[in-house]
Amino acid sequence: MASVIKNLSGTVDSNNRVFTTPSAYVTGSLRGIIEGVVYKIDHASWGYDELSSTSIRFKVAPTTGFSVQAFYVESESTGSPFDPNGAFP
Repeated sequence: MASVIKNLSGTVDSNNRVFTTPSAYVTGSLRGIIEGVVYKIDHASWGYDELSSTSIRFKVAPTTGFSVQAFYVESESTGSPFDPNGAFP
């Protein structure tokens, strides 16, 4: 599993609070980053809720123009490039 810092998808307009990661993350590993400041999930003012393994909702919408990123551990990919018999597809 790799730790990464990625830009989040979502409109940064001082109203939107829901953002999406470009890849699935291990639940509990994510830290939201707004304008370079790292926030923990339980931060009183700028915390967030994990909605799924790819999306979060900040308690307060980031200000228009701010950068919104996340540091997290990516989930391991599932499946295999091999068919059930072990041959390449």
